[in-house]
Amino acid sequence: MKANTVIALSLATLALAACDNRSNTNPRGGGGASGNADPALVRLAQEALPLMRGLERCRAAYGSYPPNPEATMGCLPNGAPMSRQGHFVRIGEWLISPDATGAGYTMSRQVDARAMLLRRCIKQMCRWILDPGDGRPSLEVKLGT
Repeated sequence: MKANTVIALSLATLALAACDNRSNTNPRGGGGASGNADPALVRLAQEALPLMRGLERCRAAYGSYPPNPEATMGCLPNGAPMSRQGHFVRIGEWLISPDATGAGYTMSRQVDARAMLLRRCIKQMCRWILDPGDGRPSLEVKLGT
């Protein structure tokens, strides 16, 4: 319960920082880590690095991101437990939804009972988004990956 309180407070701080100081937003989804980025969210983003690298390797090799779950699974690190769930691929705590055209993908992971961290990539532009899950608007956040 204490961890959920810390995460909730961190998310509230992040939301306030996004409203008051746009330096934590980054439309390209890359660059260095921002001083306003929540460390817990940065850690979650760093956990996704091997998955992102695998998807980028496939894009570089084939000219597009994988267009379906089977191709997506072929791009991800070997040995990682993964499963297909409809149009999604689950690998650990992450869900990956490929775009059927190969133009991009969305990765998502629950942060707590309501909030979700997403990485949306379309063509070569990727960005991190925090959906608080409570009806407030989603926030684009700069996490440095």
